[in-house]
Amino acid sequence: MGVIIVYSREGCPHSIKATETLNNLKNKYNIKIKYVPNNEIAKNTVKNKLKNIIGDYSTFPIVLYRTSKKKVLLIGGNSDLQNIINQIKTIHNKDDIKELNLTSNQKRLLYYMFLHK
Repeated sequence: MGVIIVYSREGCPHSIKATETLNNLKNKYNIKIKYVPNNEIAKNTVKNKLKNIIGDYSTFPIVLYRTSKKKVLLIGGNSDLQNIINQIKTIHNKDDIKELNLTSNQKRLLYYMFLHK
């Protein structure tokens, strides 16, 4: 089973929105929220730890998806997460996902969410 992981920076309005959204979905999906203190050392530590996954992505929240095979994929930030969640309501079958204007990582998360909606 996959896991949605979000690194949420304390005090960041986008992180707060992503965290609230995911907390409302915890009964449907496997979700882990990791809080990051709002200081440069903590933020840079997280970014350096995730550098191989996120590349130059630099904003918070950092939304990731860990597949059932333990591969960790960058989904993006809060707006990406909200877009994916809004898309799940319009998906009727797995083929619908292929037609969406999303990254391959985002489609993988959407596929996971579609299977467990």
